[in-house]
Amino acid sequence: MPEPVNTLLDFLEDENGLRSNIADDFDEKSLVAIGTTVSEEYELDKLSREDWEQRHRDIFALVDQMKEKKTPKKSAVKYPILETASLQFSARAYPNVVKGSDVVKCQVIGSDLNGQKAAMGQRVQQHMSYQILEQMDNWECDMDQLLFSLPLVGTMFKKTYYNPVDRKNVSELVSPNDLVVNYYAVSLAKARRVTHVTELYKNDIIERMRTGVFSEFDFEKASPERKDEDSDTDRSDDDLPYTFLEQHRFYDLDGDGYKEPYIITINRESKQVVRIIPRFDKAGISVNRDGEISRIKPVEYFTQFTFLPAADGNFYKMGFGSLLFAPVNIINTIFNQLLDAGTLANRQGGFLGPGVKLKKGGGHGDLTFQQGEWKQISYLGDDIRKNVFGLPVREPSNVLFQLLGLMMEGVKELASQADVLTGEHPKGNVPATTTLALIEQGLKVFSAIYKRVYLSLKSEFRLIRRLNTLYLSDEEYNNIIDYTETVQAQDPQTGEPVEMQQQVMASAQHDYNGAWMDIIPVSGAADVSDTQRTIKAQALLEMRGQGLNDDAINKRYLEALQIPDINEIMPDGGAQPPVDPKIEIEKGKLQLKQAELQLKQYELGFKERESEGKVIKMWADSINALAKAEAEEVGPQLELYKQEVLGYQHRLNYLAQILKPQGGASENNTGRS
Repeated sequence: MPEPVNTLLDFLEDENGLRSNIADDFDEKSLVAIGTTVSEEYELDKLSREDWEQRHRDIFALVDQMKEKKTPKKSAVKYPILETASLQFSARAYPNVVKGSDVVKCQVIGSDLNGQKAAMGQRVQQHMSYQILEQMDNWECDMDQLLFSLPLVGTMFKKTYYNPVDRKNVSELVSPNDLVVNYYAVSLAKARRVTHVTELYKNDIIERMRTGVFSEFDFEKASPERKDEDSDTDRSDDDLPYTFLEQHRFYDLDGDGYKEPYIITINRESKQVVRIIPRFDKAGISVNRDGEISRIKPVEYFTQFTFLPAADGNFYKMGFGSLLFAPVNIINTIFNQLLDAGTLANRQGGFLGPGVKLKKGGGHGDLTFQQGEWKQISYLGDDIRKNVFGLPVREPSNVLFQLLGLMMEGVKELASQADVLTGEHPKGNVPATTTLALIEQGLKVFSAIYKRVYLSLKSEFRLIRRLNTLYLSDEEYNNIIDYTETVQAQDPQTGEPVEMQQQVMASAQHDYNGAWMDIIPVSGAADVSDTQRTIKAQALLEMRGQGLNDDAINKRYLEALQIPDINEIMPDGGAQPPVDPKIEIEKGKLQLKQAELQLKQYELGFKERESEGKVIKMWADSINALAKAEAEEVGPQLELYKQEVLGYQHRLNYLAQILKPQGGASENNTGRS
């Protein structure tokens, strides 16, 4: 093995086969240089997104209803348009991501003649869905928060990794404020640095040092005294968090001129390096013919969720906050102007001449009136109106009111908040097909956005799958799944071979590894509303009885209706599914028509045979009479008569048998006819 590769392999594993922190392999001078580089380049990336940070603060100031308080001079009302848009998006997207106890499903790739791939896929999706919803703390809550915040800020992140302290997979929500990437980076995969700003309490730091995740350092001296934001005095709080920079970057630690991917963690205030781990594995190292490292594929930890692409192509994308920032400001301005105009028109104001004097005693020294109150004034003039001049106040402008309505409709259209999508019934007698068409058209923008969420979920699930291939044990895997196989056994009573189900152990590595499957979200990228799913399920119902899997069709229809405990309703594999009454009625009608036709054929055959029998009997009687007349004749003529009469008698007996109305003779007659 070439020397550069051996050095990297030493970074991956020590003599015990496990390496969690290689910072202790470097001297203090090298660590100081590394910490300084990480801190300086973090500041460069933060500076590149300075305008975005200001815009981000302005958006949340617009959303925060308590940020500004009303003053006596003007109102400061903020119409909750952005909050409503986020609420509508979250309410539609969240039920698609988590459908009961199902989050993940496996898509089988390639042929599956014996059904083994489908069986493995069933086990994997059962385990991963349970793992995400039950074992990974706060995954569902974080996803709920992500889908609400995503429309406002335009981009959110999930960090997926294995926690060596808790010994389980983690996929936590990361705000774009806390994930610093150069503003002009193309993507997470192409970014040269991704810095996760984290805050840890003393206990968290001690746990990491005692488990070997962090190097030993004096963190209390590393962090300076904190100050209150609204005070110049120092505060001593023993539970204040310490800030760390976890930078996913490229750095040449082996000195071969090629920068390898690492994760370097430093204390922000002291720039002390506390952890360095490789961000690659052995399979990701490629070498050329000369033994030189030609490429190292980095391992990704972050997943970016995107709402709308950025107009200038920047890394942090765009949401309703930036898209509707100017229109919402205009709406708030018009709304407050109308409110102030109405307040001024109600309260009024003006000038008082020197001849009008209010009494100072008795609480009558002001112009505030209670209901039914009369105030005494000192006035000797002939007309009080000559000393009172009211300001020429007009009613709120109707033009501003119309402009407000126009702006509100435009913002609703941009935010996909049509009345038919918010649960309001359309005005007038609108046909159901028209309503469905309006829903379909109104969800066009939402469908495109949800497609991006779907792709991001798919990437996150692939990261979890990779962690399971590295850290999941067979014992833990089999404790969750119920895996049985059909085996050949011998009946203890009869001794004959029989098939039976037997509990077997499944291999987590065997099920999770390989290119036979793809991990995808259980929600469809195209079905973003209950109405769409129900319509498709109803279309499938009409295709039952045409050679398709009727059980699967019934199950999809029940799922579209969100019926709980579907497995209790659906029949077992060996049970006969319930038959559609309409199909049974049609079968009965067909059988009745066939019976009528057979009856007519039977009656026709009976009449035909009956007529033939009468003719034969007449012939037989005639021959018999002729035979009696010629009874005295001697010779073969009499024998011929006897044979002919005997033949007619046999034929009459045969007809009598087949013309009986009961028994097999009737059935044979019907079949012969």
